[in-house]
Amino acid sequence: MPFVNHNFTSVIQHQHLGWLLGSTLLLFAASSSPVAANVTVVEENFTDGTSYGWTNGGTLPPCLTAAGSSAPGSIPNCSATSDPPGSGVLRLTTNTTNQRGFVFYDYAIPSNQGLVITFDYFAYGSGNSTRSGADGTTFFLFDGSTDTPALGSTGGALGYAQEVSNTTNENGLTNAYIGVGLDEFGNFANDFEGRGNGCPIRSPFGSGPGLSSPAEQVRDSVTIRGPGSGLTGYCYLGTSGTLSNQPGGFSIDNPDATSRTAPNTRRRVRVTLSTDNTITVEIDPTGTGSAFQTILSGFPAPPNRPDSFKFGFASSTGEGINFHEIINLRVETIATPPLPDLAITKTHSGNFIQGQTDTYTLGVQNLPTATGPTYGPVAVTDTLPEGFDFVSATGNGWNCSAVGQQVTCVYDGPAINPGGTLPDITLNVNVTSPVGNYSNQAEVSTTGDSDLTNNTVTDPTRVVTTRDPNLRLVKRITNVTRGGVPLAGINFSSFVDDPADENDNAPGWSQLSPVGLYDLGLDYALETNDEVDYTVYFLSDGGSPVTNVNFCDLIPQGTTFVPGSIQALNATTPREGTFFSPLAPLPAGNSCSNQTNPEGAVIVNLGDISDQEGNNFGSVRFRVRID
Repeated sequence: MPFVNHNFTSVIQHQHLGWLLGSTLLLFAASSSPVAANVTVVEENFTDGTSYGWTNGGTLPPCLTAAGSSAPGSIPNCSATSDPPGSGVLRLTTNTTNQRGFVFYDYAIPSNQGLVITFDYFAYGSGNSTRSGADGTTFFLFDGSTDTPALGSTGGALGYAQEVSNTTNENGLTNAYIGVGLDEFGNFANDFEGRGNGCPIRSPFGSGPGLSSPAEQVRDSVTIRGPGSGLTGYCYLGTSGTLSNQPGGFSIDNPDATSRTAPNTRRRVRVTLSTDNTITVEIDPTGTGSAFQTILSGFPAPPNRPDSFKFGFASSTGEGINFHEIINLRVETIATPPLPDLAITKTHSGNFIQGQTDTYTLGVQNLPTATGPTYGPVAVTDTLPEGFDFVSATGNGWNCSAVGQQVTCVYDGPAINPGGTLPDITLNVNVTSPVGNYSNQAEVSTTGDSDLTNNTVTDPTRVVTTRDPNLRLVKRITNVTRGGVPLAGINFSSFVDDPADENDNAPGWSQLSPVGLYDLGLDYALETNDEVDYTVYFLSDGGSPVTNVNFCDLIPQGTTFVPGSIQALNATTPREGTFFSPLAPLPAGNSCSNQTNPEGAVIVNLGDISDQEGNNFGSVRFRVRID
């Protein structure tokens, strides 16, 4: 990443904005919100006990103040602070001397669609003592191809710039593009301690290898520095001047506050990098988002943007101290960038067995039709039915946990390009639910997903008592005709429970109700030449398929089979049936109860009958005539 060079200087001066490199910019005006059509690519509130996709470092690495257990892959939880979940912050430094801490988001985001970055910050806790107000916080952008950036120097460098001083040489942020400094103590605006080393034009607030004097410090200001890497660059670009000295002004920090909840402590910042490469910085001193004031407006950003950005925050203290904390981060693009489109699958094998452990498999893909990669972690949430008790969830690169029936897995590995798939998640559950049919829903999410209609999947699951196959048969009279006309006064289209048969009210019959009568009773005497339709329903509701099923039903005595009346279905697949005339030899392997075949037999080879809901039922229907 090149630092600011003579070409950049000439570009700025050609546009009559030479003050950016040589004087103080004072802009202080009310501003409105940006256009609402922006696309959010990163959103993180930092208020809970986990936050994925970040790398942290420093003398005392940043941490989350909300209570938690420092989940693998997450920013760790602070050891000395435990805010309630939902009320925490990202703490960059505590209020002790000579600290520096940084976090960066380890996913590249688009650089050419324009960016709007919004976040809330708190700077407090110095006690308004002689150590008050130091040093500050930077928001920074750097080359998105950088995997392991080094943090900038401590003190006035705010973790962004270098130090080339009388006492040390320390690199600035690796491959830095721009740093927006919220400067409490005022040294980020000057080039003392060797900041801006190698820049063609130095800060108007002085430079040198030594320390600055109070007259050379721009306290309570916002200052922007440009590209750099190592010991070179990070040139001063412009500053707001001391904000607290302006009419209606405010300070960067609240030195009197001992808590972030104290009045006048929260600030909201909005940094806009436009599509035509200008930078605007706004601050709402109320922290509500309703009172933004423009602090720096529309000056040219450095040329030669990298192909993508990564971003982060750095903060430091010196002899002066403050807590420095961040919440409510949102990164949006102004123009629509290439976006991911995630889809999820969820499967299992066979039926689940009551009292045993069974397994779901979940898969996630960024569809080939997506236009862009993921820009952050991917989360899968699975809400288990009651009686499906969480045992474990694992997958390469996934961090999984469960609270009650909700299982959450977060993937914070490399970005997924279009067509790419993530490693499967294996979810094990202990089945304690009653026998029956259940629905298990899972959802995948990532910020910026272009199509939410394919982010949810439902996996119907049947619970049985054994893995052995089981086949239920229920026989019903489903029609009677006399002279070709249905017998009046009989309803054959409703289910009638046979109290002597436990098979006819099994839960699986919800797919195909065994309608008809199990007995005509004495009220309906059959006559010669009446025709009776019999339907034999079957349901496979065991723990495995029923294989090689051969169906046989013997023709009742006193009746004659009606030719061509056999209709058989295995699920939705028609099966061919055969009638064997009375006393005719029956085929080998048949299942008929009387092999002499006294009145004739209907035989159907049903093949294998599935145990999976939707395909585990069927029927055989035939007709006889009363002799």
